[in-house]
Amino acid sequence: MKQIILEGIKQIYFADKSGIIYRQTKSGLRPLKTGFSNNRDKHLSVKLQKQDGGFMTYYVYYLILLAYKKYKGTCFRVSYIDGDNHNNSLSNLEQTLRSSICFWDVLTDEEFNMWSNKISSIKFTPKIKKFN
Repeated sequence: MKQIILEGIKQIYFADKSGIIYRQTKSGLRPLKTGFSNNRDKHLSVKLQKQDGGFMTYYVYYLILLAYKKYKGTCFRVSYIDGDNHNNSLSNLEQTLRSSICFWDVLTDEEFNMWSNKISSIKFTPKIKKFN
């Protein structure tokens, strides 16, 4: 179990590898109720209390990946390996690149240099068609 570190959150929360979010209370850890943030949504979410007393809704998969330092960023889409969107266990979450535009944002400097060198070495000769 790992603590969830988020700026602006008042209480102490933990994430379990099995996909459950807990709140620290005086009597111990209590699991949070999950729900869907809207009718169209397919991801489970929980509400965490902010410093100002209000609540913020977070996807459970996001909190699990964040706590275990596996979250790769907004360029990645999260999918469920077994297809069950209620199963937010760490081993069931898979992150895939959203688009080729994001590809350049997630490369290390070494990888970026390797790819840019390969691309710059490609010779492009446009074919010009002559009209009579």
